[in-house]
Amino acid sequence: MTQLQTSFGVNMLALVDKTPKQMGIREALQHYVDHQIDVTVRRTKFELKKAEDRAHILEGLRIALDHIDEIIHLIRSSQNDAEARAGLMEQFKL
Repeated sequence: MTQLQTSFGVNMLALVDKTPKQMGIREALQHYVDHQIDVTVRRTKFELKKAEDRAHILEGLRIALDHIDEIIHLIRSSQNDAEARAGLMEQFKL
């Protein structure tokens, strides 16, 4: 007394290259997979850049810790911030 099979219509409308486009299920799934790949690649590049920036900071801290006495002496003997910065960049490549 119940239906064993039901059919219904679906309007597969999506924005492709900023243009609305009606497509089939295969094409819609392909665009979805392409979008997911793009999102994953962009997120991975962002996280890599963030990690590289953090590694750069940690490398500078490691150099500073290895030469802490010389860095303190250089900063205290400097007349101003610009002179201290120039000395650190010249002597320790910071």
